Amino acid sequence: MVSWPSQTKRHKLQPVLEPLGCALLRGTWKEIASAAYRVKELTSELAKCMLKQLSVECSDIVSSKQESLLRKSKVNDIRNLLFTNICQELKDRTPLLYSIMVTIATPSRKKIFEWYRSIALTAAILLKQRCRMVNSVQLIVMIIIKYCGFQVLYFLIFIINPTSKVK
Repeated sequence: MVSWPSQTKRHKLQPVLEPLGCALLRGTWKEIASAAYRVKELTSELAKCMLKQLSVECSDIVSSKQESLLRKSKVNDIRNLLFTNICQELKDRTPLLYSIMVTIATPSRKKIFEWYRSIALTAAILLKQRCRMVNSVQLIVMIIIKYCGFQVLYFLIFIINPTSKVK
């Protein structure tokens, strides 16, 4: 039953929505979200809303209005670029993208710092498809491959300390 100032209406929920209605009445946020996600028709709509939010976040980070570390291309900016800083920017400006990347990249969320380089590199590559000016990480990769080879690139991305600077 729902009451408006003008009238009170009584409607019966569809059987598929009854668990969601119960969760709305007395559930926690997690229970409400779980109940909503279990409704097949709502799942696709929730996914569309999530993808729309993801698109807005990605457009924001590649925008030239608010400069991103991923758009830096000057020599000093490239020398001082840290993968941890890129991940922190992703976490602050694109929390949904960052969450998805961390979920995909890490077997458990306990050791995220070990995967900063791969998360930053993957995000940079994907965002480069959205905006050609997002090229700071690609410049680093190109320089490393040109002057040092693939073995050094692998060593830098997967083996050395994640907080070290790329030189």
